[in-house]
Amino acid sequence: MCMPLDIAPPNSMTQVKFTGIANLDMLKSVTSAMNEANLMPFSDRSALVKTSRNPAALIAMPESVKEKHGEDIVAIQDRLHRLAERAAENRSFVIFDAEQTYFQPAIQRLVLPVMLRCNTRSRPIVYTTIQAYLKESEAVAQGCLDLCQQENSRFATKVVRGAYIVQELERARTHAYPSPLLPSYEETNRSYNRIVENLIDSVGKNSASVMVATHNRESVAMAQKLMMKQDIPSGAGSRVCFAQIYGLAEYLSSELAASNYIVYKSVPSGPIDKVMGYLSRRAQENSAVFSRFDIESKHIWLELRRRFSARR
Repeated sequence: MCMPLDIAPPNSMTQVKFTGIANLDMLKSVTSAMNEANLMPFSDRSALVKTSRNPAALIAMPESVKEKHGEDIVAIQDRLHRLAERAAENRSFVIFDAEQTYFQPAIQRLVLPVMLRCNTRSRPIVYTTIQAYLKESEAVAQGCLDLCQQENSRFATKVVRGAYIVQELERARTHAYPSPLLPSYEETNRSYNRIVENLIDSVGKNSASVMVATHNRESVAMAQKLMMKQDIPSGAGSRVCFAQIYGLAEYLSSELAASNYIVYKSVPSGPIDKVMGYLSRRAQENSAVFSRFDIESKHIWLELRRRFSARR
């Protein structure tokens, strides 16, 4: 779950782990069938549009999975629509988090019709998640953006670097297929920045909303500059917001909030064994940030000084 720093209920944001609400075998089967058919999450616009109008439809799914997993697909589509409708009633948002590549294409394929149905140009309700460390991430982001523009919907997404590095590399070695990941942290950074730049440009054209989810100061500074260039407001109602994990980069969150940017803190909720796994993956994802602790500690002390000075 995520909460805005000012704890404003109408703008609260719930982050959903998709594998906690869907049949895992179904997700794997749909992803496998999509890969075999070279089907991207945004492929076949008409099928996605028809599904957005009828959550019980199976038309957007590969033929090979309809017989075996039809009931599971209809059940999760109905669940997603009900989650989105409840969020709309409460004037809040729902983010469907990204997961491993043997789940993620199916997740995005299932979320897109809900986005087309519920996200208007004036108010997005449903967010997906783009993982910048994947080789196909830029193509997926652009394809989803184009689809939503064509249907007069607003594409809304959280952008992260990615958190399943060890699992993805190990699975690729075990099954002898090419790694789906970009080869270096530097290339992931470049991919992340290009995706954010493209999306913020689309925010300026009133066709996207983006959550810049990062603990990287350089990426935050870049997003701020792009917002100023596009004349995108930073306060309440802005279509660009920032996010960090609760307990990490607190000084960065505080600096953003003090400058009137919308900031969310991600608060994992669930059984301790599941939460620890989540946090350990975030530590791996942010290892490059932690390695520069001498620089980060300077900013922490500056933030402490600012807070104590403000109390005088």
